Amino acid sequence: MLCGISGFSDFYKLRWLEAILSWQRPWEGCFGKPAAKEEDPPTAPPHRPHVLRVKRREKQFIDGCSCHSTAVAVAALGGFLYVLAESPPAKEELRLSTRPPLSGS
Repeated sequence: MLCGISGFSDFYKLRWLEAILSWQRPWEGCFGKPAAKEEDPPTAPPHRPHVLRVKRREKQFIDGCSCHSTAVAVAALGGFLYVLAESPPAKEELRLSTRPPLSGS
């Protein structure tokens, strides 16, 4: 995601865009681990008071949404939107224009 936003157009491929869009949860609108077709919605993990170390970098909600995955997906989709607005896809690949970005003045 960061490389694409930095101007490396190799990171914008239509199949990757399709993959990112397929990870979106249809009812919630957020992104997370895709659920198996036969799988029930996840439930809250049991409370374990004796655990000394808890990973606090990722927040997975009960509905399967992930804060980190949603933030990264939204940023990547923003990059795709910019590239698609600049130049429509040709032969399953996206191209960045060679024009510099417009300045605010």
